[in-house]
Amino acid sequence: QFVPRSEHVLHVLLVLASGLRVVRRVHGHYQTPGEVASLLLQHVQLPHFRLIPCGEVVLVVSRELPEETERITVAEMAPVLGYWDLRGLGQAIRNLLVYKGVQFEDKRYPFGSAPDFDRENWLKEKFTLGLRFPNLPYYIDDDVKMTQSMAIMRYLARKHDLAARDEAEMRELDMLEQQARDLAWGLVMAVHSPNYTESRRKYEENMENVLRPWDELLQGKLWVLGDRLTYVDFLLYEALDWNYEL
Repeated sequence: QFVPRSEHVLHVLLVLASGLRVVRRVHGHYQTPGEVASLLLQHVQLPHFRLIPCGEVVLVVSRELPEETERITVAEMAPVLGYWDLRGLGQAIRNLLVYKGVQFEDKRYPFGSAPDFDRENWLKEKFTLGLRFPNLPYYIDDDVKMTQSMAIMRYLARKHDLAARDEAEMRELDMLEQQARDLAWGLVMAVHSPNYTESRRKYEENMENVLRPWDELLQGKLWVLGDRLTYVDFLLYEALDWNYEL
């Protein structure tokens, strides 16, 4: 995509096409458009243009344009992930996007402290974003408008080759996804119990039983499926880190 269109477009296209052939030859194991776009920048040099990775698009910007125009254009094209200004259901999605090199707007809504838990900033926008079921987190990327954290996570996993590749992997990841979520939300339930001290004591006493199956699963593996990273690893990391921090 060019900002703005100019008489140099044909030349730029030819240079980019040549660079793409190099990327495919040298980096054939990279599959997703975002990965290819990022690698393309390493093999292409254009003296009159700046090349900017923006999700799955390489933005070609004339060097004569002010940088402010560049920033506005990139911001308009970037996907938006909206969530509260905390980790919660949004952090695993953020981590996945950052890991895949996706440039996105990390829109964080203030979540007020007790007892009011003010949500004014979110409520002002909630019904203006074109979301079918307005909620947080949400993910907007052009015509894609989604809510529900796991729906977003699975969508991005499929898009970035972090999902199951066959039926056996799908069965395994479906189960491990829920186990990872249970690990996180078991802690949440313990922390928010009216009898916090007793609830935490029982939770800690049971931690060995909870973690033992994960320990056995991960023996000799880099990730839950073995040598290949999947979206469930991001969920599991969040769950383990919550327990470590608290």
